[in-house]
Parts: sequence; structure tokens; C-alpha cells
Amino acid sequence: MIDEELIQQALAGAGPTRRDRVFAVAELWHRHTGSLPATKETRDLVGKGSYGDVQRDLKDFQTIIASRTERAAAIPGLPRDLELKVSEVIAGLWQTTFERAQQEFVTDREAIDAKLATITTRLEESEKERLQALDDRTVALQRLADLEQQLSVANASVASEQRTVSERNITISQLQARIGEQETEKVRLQANHVTELRALQAQLKERENRVLDLQAAAETIKVGYENQLQAAHTLETEHRIRADKAENGRQKVQATLEDTAAALANLSGQFDGVVARLKHIENSRDVAISQIALLQRDLDTERSRAQDVINDNAKLSGELAAMTAAVDERQAAIASLEAKIVDLESRGKR
Repeated sequence: MIDEELIQQALAGAGPTRRDRVFAVAELWHRHTGSLPATKETRDLVGKGSYGDVQRDLKDFQTIIASRTERAAAIPGLPRDLELKVSEVIAGLWQTTFERAQQEFVTDREAIDAKLATITTRLEESEKERLQALDDRTVALQRLADLEQQLSVANASVASEQRTVSERNITISQLQARIGEQETEKVRLQANHVTELRALQAQLKERENRVLDLQAAAETIKVGYENQLQAAHTLETEHRIRADKAENGRQKVQATLEDTAAALANLSGQFDGVVARLKHIENSRDVAISQIALLQRDLDTERSRAQDVINDNAKLSGELAAMTAAVDERQAAIASLEAKIVDLESRGKR
């Protein structure tokens, strides 16, 4: 069996006619196997023409190959007897190939004939079924005619029954009229009852709405009171915390001020002593007095700031820090002055 891909390539390169496609397949087959393909197989591969046409194309191709072989067998310089032997072998080969192809064609034709016989049998069966269907249709039409006759008799019976029903319908209409009057009265009474019931339901609904409104108002008042109470507790707690912090701060400031006043009093006494001692120092008296005056002014400024801190608790922290720093600076300056005074006194004594 030739590879399907090779066959498709050969068909793709062949011409558009059936003969070209048959020759392309036969050429490929002969090149690979040395023989020709069967008629049925060639027809399946080519996809065009009848089995007879394909068989004629294969015979034409076989004739062409035979002529090529005869020409190829006529080799120059080959002895005549050997040339005849080669021709006989080639002729026998092609005869065998042809017989095989013919046998395959006969086999394919027998298979096709069997299929045609099967199809003919099926057509005969279909015809029998069609005739049977026509017979069944005739029987069905006869049954339909019988049913129509029975229906006519039934319609007459129904007409009689309809007359009886009509009389009964008149009686029923009279009864329905009386029932309608009673139903009307019943509907009127029900309407009155419904009207009264709706009025009572409206009053009940109104009272329920009032109760709901009062409950909603009471709930709103309760929530507002609880919120106000919670806010008052929160505010009181915040005020208590702030008051405690303010009192602690005031106590600390008061203690600091007292310490500062004591320190300032001590410094004042020290200044007085320094002034008394500076009177005995002629060379540095003016300088010392000027420095002491500046320090005294700074101390007065600090006293004023301390008093402002007492009056204004809100600015206490910042100002107290500044005052403490200033006092530290003044103490350092006083210590420096005292050292200078001691140094000046020691120099004056010498």
C-alpha cells in the first residue's frame, strides 16, 4: 500500500481531468510496486468518473507503459535473442499485471452487482410496503365512512338531548334569577358589613398609629435624655480631670515660685554683700556695680514674669521653663561674678 501523503501529493500535481488524476495515481503506484492499482481503489483515490472510465484509463496507461518498455528493451548492442527474451519477460510481466487488474475489476464488479442486487431487493420491499400502505389507507377510509355514519346517528341523538337540555336551561334560568336576587341581597348585606368593619379597622389603625407615635416620641425623649446624661457625665469627668491637672500644676508652680523667691532673696543678700565688698575695690568698682545693676534689673523682670505666671495658669508651663532657664543663666552669671570679685579682692589685697 502506497503512503497516503505521497498519493495526495501526486494528485495535487496532476491535471484537472479524471484521466490526468488516474495517470498520476497509476504512475506513482507503478513506480513503487511495479504494478497497477485496482480499478476500485483507483476510483476511490481519484474521486471522479465511473468504474468503466477508470478501467479504460488504466488500460491506456498500461499501453503507454508497455510501449515504453518495448522501446527500453530495444537496447543498442544487445544480442537479438537476448533482446527477444527481455521482451518476452516484459510482455509476460505486463500480461500478468493486466490479468491481475482484470481479475480485481471482475471482483469489484461482482461486489458492485451484489450491492445493486441488495438495493433492488430493498426497492422491491419498499414497493411492497407502499402497496400495503395503500391497502391500509383504503381500509382506514372505509372505517372513516363507518364512523361518519355512526357520528350522524349520534348527532341526531344529541339534537334530541339538546332540546331536552334547552327546556332544562329555561328552568335553570328561572332558578338562577331567584338565586341572583338572593345573591344581590347577600352582597348588599356583605357590603354593609364590610363598610362597618372597615370603619372599625380604620379607628383601630388610627389608635394603633397614635400609640406607635407616642412610643416613638417616648423612645426619642429617652434616647435624648440618655445622650445628654452621658454627655454631662463625660463633661464632668473632663472638667474634674482638667481641674485636678490645673490644681497639680498650680501647686507645682507655687512651690517653684516659693523656691525661686527664696533663691532670689538669697541672691539679693549675696548682691548686697557683693556691693559692700565692691566698695573697697576701686579698680573694678564701676564695672561690678554696672553688672550688679543689670542683674538686679533681670531679677526684677523675672519677678514680674513670675507674677504673670501666677495670674495666667494657661501660660504657666512655657513661661516657667523660660524663667527657670533664665534663673539658671543668672545664677551662672552671679557665680561668675562672685569668682571675679574674689579674684579682684585677692588682687587688691596683694
